[in-house]
Amino acid sequence: MKYKNLNSFVVVEIEYLDQKIKENLSTFGYYEYEDEKNGTYVYEIKNKNKEKNLLIIVDAEATVYYADSHSHYAFYKNEIDELIESVLNILDNEMKVVKFYSLRGWLGDFWIDTTEKVDGIKFLENNNFPKEFINEIKRLGGTITETYWSKEKKTYTIEPEKKNG
Repeated sequence: MKYKNLNSFVVVEIEYLDQKIKENLSTFGYYEYEDEKNGTYVYEIKNKNKEKNLLIIVDAEATVYYADSHSHYAFYKNEIDELIESVLNILDNEMKVVKFYSLRGWLGDFWIDTTEKVDGIKFLENNNFPKEFINEIKRLGGTITETYWSKEKKTYTIEPEKKNG
């Protein structure tokens, strides 16, 4: 039975999620299955242009996985509506995943509107990115990647700041 491992308290909201997925995502050709190994239920939308698909995994919460990033949503109608809106925005190329790396590795990511300009350190400072990560990128340099559903990924280099003296 669908959702058999889930708390009955959230089943009504999960059924609302299921209804919203059917209403809004059917044109994108998703399929659904139970992952018995993990005790989760999965909705998957194939990306015809890339090897990475978009997943909505239902467990104690709903989690959207896209572009090696993820976002969590609780089982409240307003959060389910936000999940559906985010997924539709990704599939319509109105939302992108922006990831920041220093030379040591991944530091964080954002899901933002595709019209929002990502201007390196300034973007991080304006979005309350942790100071220690900003300082690491300033000191070591790094990269920014912008991932879209059906456009090419963009990668930018952030050069380390030059030391005075």
